[in-house]
Amino acid sequence: MDEAADAILSGTFDASVLSSYTMTEIKDACSGVVELSRAAQRKREDLVNTVLSQDGSSRSRILQRLQRSSESRKRKRPISDRNERRIRIHQPPESIMPEDIVEQTSFMSLPSRSTVEAAIAGFIDRTGNDALKVVPCGACARETDVAGARLYDLDDIPSPHSLAPAQPHPSHSLSRGMLLYEQAISNTNDTYICSECERKLLAGVRPPLSLSNNMWIGDTPHELSVLTLPERILIALYFPAAYIVKLFPKVEGAQFWDKATMHSGIQGNVSTYPLDHSEIASMIDGKTMPPPIAILSAVIGVTFIGRKNLPEKTLPDMFLVRRDRVLRALVWLKNHNPLYRNILISDERLLELPINAVPNEILAATKYSSDVEALEKERESYVPQYNEPDIPEYSVGVAPAGIVNEDEMADVEPEEPFEPAVIPLTANGIVDAGADDVPDSDIAAHAFSNANTELPQRESFHIRRGSAFINEYARIDPVTGQRYDGGPSNANHMLGAFPVLFPYGVGGFEVGRPEAVPYETHARWALLYWDKRFRKDLHFVFQVFGIIQKRRVCRSASLQIKRSTFQAHENELRNLKPSDLLEASREEHRRVPFSNPAVQVLRTNLTAIRGRIPGTDESRTSIRSKIWGSTVMHNPPNLWITLNPPDTGDPIAQVMAGEEIDLDEFDSTIGPTARERAVNVANDPYASARYFHTVIRVILEELFGITVKHGHNITRKEGIMGMVNGYVGTVEAQGRGSLHLHLIMWLRDSPTSKEMKTALLSSAFREKVRSFIHANIRADMGEADTAAVLAVPVEKEISYSRPVDPRRDDYAERVQDKERALVRALQVHQCSRKRCLQIVGNRPVCKRRAPFPLSSKEYITTDGDWGPKRLCGAINNFCPAILNCLRGNHDVKLIMQGAETKDIMWYVSTYATKKQMISFNASALLAKRLAYHLAEEKRMHDILEANKRLIQRCANALSRQQEFSGPEVISHLMGWGDRYESHFYVNIYWDSAMSALKKQFPHLRRKRHLENVASEIGVEFEDGEAAAEEEPRERIEIQDGEIKLRDQLKDYQYRGEALANSNLLDFFLNTYERSGIEIQSDTSTEETSTGSRWNSERVPYLAASGKEKRCRIIRRPGHETMPNFIGQWFPRSDDPTVTELYSASMLMLLSPWRSLASLKERHETFHSCFQRFLETAPPRIQRILDNIQYFHECSDGAKRRASEGGVTNGGLLDIHMPEDHDEEPFPDYVDDNLHTEITEEDIERSRLAAEPPRERFFGAHAISNAIDAGIFSTDQSYSVYKDIASKATFEETKMFEDWTKTLKSVTRLGNLAAHSNTNPLENNPTNMDSTEAHISSTFQPSITRTISPPDDLESRISRERLKILNADQRRAYDIIEKQILARLRGEHPKQLLMLIQGQGGTGKSLLINTITKTFSELGISHRLAKTASSGVAASLIGGETSHGWAGIPIRPSGNGDWTEKGSKTSQAKRIQNIKDRMMLLHDEVSMTTKEILCLLSQAVGKAFTGEFNAGATKTFADELDVILFGDFHQFPPVKNPGGALYCDRPNTDKPRALIGREIYLQFEKVVILKEQNRIRDPIWNRILTHLRDGTCDADDLREVRKLVLTDKECNKPDFDTSEWSDTILVTSRHGVRSQWNSAALVKHCSMSGQRRYISQAEDTVGKTGEELPCRHQLVVVGMTTKNTGNLAERVDIAIGMKAMVLLNIATEADIANGTRGVIVDIMLDPRENMSGAGGDGTIHLQYPPALILFQPDIPPSVTFTGLPKGIIPITPTEATFQITTLDKTRMQIRRRQLAITPAYAFTDYKSQGQTIERVIVDLAKPPTGELTPFHAYVALSRSRGRDTIRLLRNFDEKLFTTHPSEDLRLEDIRLEKLDRNTTV
Repeated sequence: MDEAADAILSGTFDASVLSSYTMTEIKDACSGVVELSRAAQRKREDLVNTVLSQDGSSRSRILQRLQRSSESRKRKRPISDRNERRIRIHQPPESIMPEDIVEQTSFMSLPSRSTVEAAIAGFIDRTGNDALKVVPCGACARETDVAGARLYDLDDIPSPHSLAPAQPHPSHSLSRGMLLYEQAISNTNDTYICSECERKLLAGVRPPLSLSNNMWIGDTPHELSVLTLPERILIALYFPAAYIVKLFPKVEGAQFWDKATMHSGIQGNVSTYPLDHSEIASMIDGKTMPPPIAILSAVIGVTFIGRKNLPEKTLPDMFLVRRDRVLRALVWLKNHNPLYRNILISDERLLELPINAVPNEILAATKYSSDVEALEKERESYVPQYNEPDIPEYSVGVAPAGIVNEDEMADVEPEEPFEPAVIPLTANGIVDAGADDVPDSDIAAHAFSNANTELPQRESFHIRRGSAFINEYARIDPVTGQRYDGGPSNANHMLGAFPVLFPYGVGGFEVGRPEAVPYETHARWALLYWDKRFRKDLHFVFQVFGIIQKRRVCRSASLQIKRSTFQAHENELRNLKPSDLLEASREEHRRVPFSNPAVQVLRTNLTAIRGRIPGTDESRTSIRSKIWGSTVMHNPPNLWITLNPPDTGDPIAQVMAGEEIDLDEFDSTIGPTARERAVNVANDPYASARYFHTVIRVILEELFGITVKHGHNITRKEGIMGMVNGYVGTVEAQGRGSLHLHLIMWLRDSPTSKEMKTALLSSAFREKVRSFIHANIRADMGEADTAAVLAVPVEKEISYSRPVDPRRDDYAERVQDKERALVRALQVHQCSRKRCLQIVGNRPVCKRRAPFPLSSKEYITTDGDWGPKRLCGAINNFCPAILNCLRGNHDVKLIMQGAETKDIMWYVSTYATKKQMISFNASALLAKRLAYHLAEEKRMHDILEANKRLIQRCANALSRQQEFSGPEVISHLMGWGDRYESHFYVNIYWDSAMSALKKQFPHLRRKRHLENVASEIGVEFEDGEAAAEEEPRERIEIQDGEIKLRDQLKDYQYRGEALANSNLLDFFLNTYERSGIEIQSDTSTEETSTGSRWNSERVPYLAASGKEKRCRIIRRPGHETMPNFIGQWFPRSDDPTVTELYSASMLMLLSPWRSLASLKERHETFHSCFQRFLETAPPRIQRILDNIQYFHECSDGAKRRASEGGVTNGGLLDIHMPEDHDEEPFPDYVDDNLHTEITEEDIERSRLAAEPPRERFFGAHAISNAIDAGIFSTDQSYSVYKDIASKATFEETKMFEDWTKTLKSVTRLGNLAAHSNTNPLENNPTNMDSTEAHISSTFQPSITRTISPPDDLESRISRERLKILNADQRRAYDIIEKQILARLRGEHPKQLLMLIQGQGGTGKSLLINTITKTFSELGISHRLAKTASSGVAASLIGGETSHGWAGIPIRPSGNGDWTEKGSKTSQAKRIQNIKDRMMLLHDEVSMTTKEILCLLSQAVGKAFTGEFNAGATKTFADELDVILFGDFHQFPPVKNPGGALYCDRPNTDKPRALIGREIYLQFEKVVILKEQNRIRDPIWNRILTHLRDGTCDADDLREVRKLVLTDKECNKPDFDTSEWSDTILVTSRHGVRSQWNSAALVKHCSMSGQRRYISQAEDTVGKTGEELPCRHQLVVVGMTTKNTGNLAERVDIAIGMKAMVLLNIATEADIANGTRGVIVDIMLDPRENMSGAGGDGTIHLQYPPALILFQPDIPPSVTFTGLPKGIIPITPTEATFQITTLDKTRMQIRRRQLAITPAYAFTDYKSQGQTIERVIVDLAKPPTGELTPFHAYVALSRSRGRDTIRLLRNFDEKLFTTHPSEDLRLEDIRLEKLDRNTTV
């Protein structure tokens, strides 16, 4: 070895230097220094050449390790028998000795930049599209990674007979005779088969999880899929759980509730509790269905938590019960589910259910609490929560009177999407994780059975039913003895409790099947089922988890006995046979006395080892002993890391939840909104859990470079922290249910505490540590201090992104910017009382110790105190690489071994394994006040009592059982667990060893040996006992047919001679026991961490052991098994009172011995013997001793910290927070370069930015579908384009202006345009002023005058035309006619306030026209007024908008007399419109708000009486008869659905809305038109009728789905025929409308040869009329039309184009917002400079055309001189709006543009009230917000039937099965009653 030393000194050597070392020694020395190839690991020559090829530094490190290994071999005790077989046991490589320099090791060595970037790239690739793609397996229907599946043609699937159904079912659909999952079969008849099923099929065996193995469950029918939670309860045979729902405002600190935002404004938790079935047993007889509705009060509890203003008597739709749906579900189950075949559907029980309402059984017991502090505590989260991005606001003005009508802005469609009607509910479950409720007798029964370790274990559980209502175990057929479904009288627990999941009553857990499927395996299959039904039913998930936990406890039950007790009864116990224990198990199950008295001895010594059961507190606590066991072997850990993956923000989680997102080419502007992402994660905890574990695994393997394969084979590569040796981590759930990880990590070559203390004295080592901190632990944003950091705006939704890829050329710049944004959004901790502040010593102290210590650079002291660079005390530590990849909050801390930091190790080992006692839903159980007070009656009393008992039971359960979040339970069920451990641990029962030691040497008991440190560290005994001096219990097992005690010391004592040199620690780490295999015949192999195969060596026990059939197996080379010491920790080495005990225990652990008596000579002390042992002990032994003592050093540090009040280094710093830190910190900045001419690319980029990318993508997808359907073509046919339109002359433009004035002057009474082409008021400028003055000063109230009625007044009315009216129409008409005639005759009838409701097509317009004709025939047309909520609706009935008719301003100010605040012109027009009117017909009432109704009444009151308040005290002055027409099932008021007339909001409505509501309630005459005239298709009529109430059934949906163009059953029209070529699209989104119109216009021009003109808006500076400066153009073109006066920046037009008017240009001339027609000619602006046309015939105009001639579809009443009849001239409209320029100034812009758009597509709002002969409807889920049933009904009711309507793409069934509004549902009931009472 001197030669090796010389080589080290000289740095040169050859192969001869290595010749004296074995391959194992050389490979061990290379570990962590060089990666060895497979060849180098197999051949010595390749290994030596690899070493020789390394650089000098690496060779030196390898030779140093070899020399130490050699010295260690010299010191080993020789074996007396040189001829015995020697077995070399692998030992981990020695680390650097204390005398060596620690900085020369790999410890904290920084990886290269390329290594770090490769790690980040690896993370990106592992989370990309290909890596995460999943497909359904055609055999088993499970979700499987595409990389782990093979694509088969159906004809090529191996062993197809194995996939034939074992139990055929009538509903099976077979493919080639195989039962395959239909959704997995592609159109080309191929399917993926997962690897697990493929292996079985290749072997000719039926895959156990295949659908053919009685795993088929069938699709969930519509009748069951639409049920709410209470409805599901009402159809179930069993009731496995109770449900407590807590609802609270989505925004923290919200002050109000509002029924209008019931869904969009709240979120909550739903917790599942075990149900005491004795409480409901009396309600159930098993046959009569549904159960009494009273059961709901015993199983559902609801609590609101908020400050005040609770919504009155309303709950979200999730609590609805609809009688008809419950009936349909039960009928379906009775016909299709054999378990329901014998049920009796009770009409009496059904009548107890509401028709469509929240039952009083839930409503009456709803609680309310204002304990917001408790709520916020439960909502506490590590991850900062930010709201969605703010929407920039622009001021929109109206052009001067005469240019844009005063009322046009009241007719604007909503741009904001509807909030989804889904409440994000986080699911939690209260689970008896430790199965404490399982009786001891059942534990005993299983303990007896489990003791038979030599028998094959079957999944057989004997827990009897007892008082439980549900038997949770398999049903056994009494005839065949096989498992089956239990039949109707005793249904299988899953089939009976969850009929929605198992609709056909087959495929349940533990039913008969050819291939057995264990319960846990079946649960995992269910969670992976492709349609996600199981994973989203959290009540099922918690139920399954609870059952599995009980079974795990039973499996863990064991017989344990004290050794002294066993010896006292040894003779009788040894006579027990395995059959005796099995019989005892059966007797215990039957509750009969034991037939064998010896069994009773064992019966009193049983236990359930809950430390082995995942999810229990004991299991979490047991992790701590593993942390300390790893510390013993690996030295102290070095890093404490907390990772919080942002599940609701990360697109990876959204992909796993089913969203289609391109992760490789990610665009953050496309995909679900923040709210939709939250709903996705809340609704799919499986996706949340899978996301968490996937991201953590990829971080460990790619960023940290450590991969743990099956069997704890560990491979390592250099990662961002260097080489990682190992880790232990625990998973925890936070307040909103998402998971995070606490991780303790060991780095390669980690020094001991002593070595670290020495190394810290070296400046070179401290510099190495500083470099490590600088690279991996940051806490700064460059040079920004606290004020600068807080001034940086928080980038919202920043986690919705992908990591910056280091393979990009601009990586360095982009990652720096991204890091800054991520730190500001995620790593800045701002203290608040709700989140972290605690009162300590009368002052608030942050429990996270913020503000954190400041430092201008990274530091590390000789005492081990350290810190990162931190200039802002609010920034938490972060790792740059982790921040880039995770994009989530995290923390990184060093664990140094200085005196001040040892307490941190104690803290982290305690915190990482703390018990999970937090409740996320306790506040829901503490609420006492009733939310709603219903009528007192006995039934209400019974409801409250039942619910009170429910709450009490749940509170009791919560106090003694554990609460789990959905992702936690999913993690346990999927086997992902709640911990991450890199190593395998073997239990060493140290208490038993110490008991034997003290028994051998009694004098050791007489000293005070040690404190009860077990209680300090929480290290648990496996059997849960921790008495310091109490004799430990040993586990009883049956070995070789005899009762024996498990005795580790005996196993060691009688180890084979080949293991004689192994100490006790190494014996258990390096070997394990195997039975029943002869050593000579053993040729089995194991795979090592390097992938090579290892022949296992077996060593028999000595003959005296009594284990002739057992042996020890030598673990493979490279194994890294860690010890897990069960019991109390070792004694201290520095306490003189326990020196003897310490020395004896260390000798027993680390020194080889054959008997305890041989540990020392008779006359020497343990101390002297131990000192002699240390003289020859290798360095590894000394390190182990140092690490054992390190435990006590950390304990001392923790105690010292506690006594000092827990103040960390540096104490608390008072950092000044400026009050204005939220304001812009930088001065205004103007880029002078923007004054230069901007390019066309700049404009186009800004123009595109005006449309959200999500909308643009959504529209592009619609066009793609249209192309696939043949509506459009990508290859438009060539056309010879027609001549360019001519330019107007300046003289002609003057004529156009006159036409425009004429058009705007048209009134319903006296068509001015019919007599003159000029406005008569225009010719006399003074005329209007004098008129206005006269009106103001000499106002006379309008008096209703009567005419002298002739005797034959009624004879004027043509009765023949009334014959077309149906019964309901005639009833309404007769009431109205009677009122008209009474008025004319001067009979002074009571004012008529009437509401006429009816679906589209029921003849409301016909009735309006009939009434209009009657007024005309009576000669009193001027006495009738007609209005509507929108311009297009008004034009259809020949009326005005309600705003225009009554002169209502857009935003009436204050509550005073608003009628005096308008212009004189407006006041005069109002008086002229209203005076002398007898009746008002108002259409489209659904969009009329309560406030507008009030304003209309006030306007009428002022006109009739001259008193403004008359409208409030007298409804429409008590004079004007008012008839409201419409359909409340069409759209509610724009942007104000809560303002609808049927919405009662007494707590939040403003005064005018309250008055309007009271006025509406006076409309007690109601006629509902029911006969459909437009739709002659009875099936379509039925569908629309059901759609109105959300009651569509499966047949309805099937018919609608046939209309979807992408459906295989769709009868797709020929879109080139005349009927369908110009079909109209109705969509909810402007982005789709715009793109569809563009595509349709291109098609029109291509087919007709007409040119397409792009009209560019003319924008000027408002005050000066100057051309818009270039630097402002980018701002303007990037604005949406909503913010530019509803005038677009560009408009596409063409001659012959279908067009729609977008503003109320002239409502009384029927040219209103929504008017449709055709452009017949175009006249260009005289200033236009034609520079030619594009090759596609497109003309880009500089100015809007001077005129377009428009022919409305409905011929107008106005005519113009020089124009054909029916042609309307339209000139550009002007509007003003304001912008904020780049230099922060406000500027008014005047825009001139055509208020027109192509009309090949329009929004559903525009379609309301129109009949469209051929229509395509787009009901696809929008990219933001959500469609409502209102959208679906309005769009689908535009056509006449199924032959004339098609759907562009698929839709969400909920649109058809959800009632649009709870308020409307109640209103329908009220109106139906009034309709029945309304007679002539």
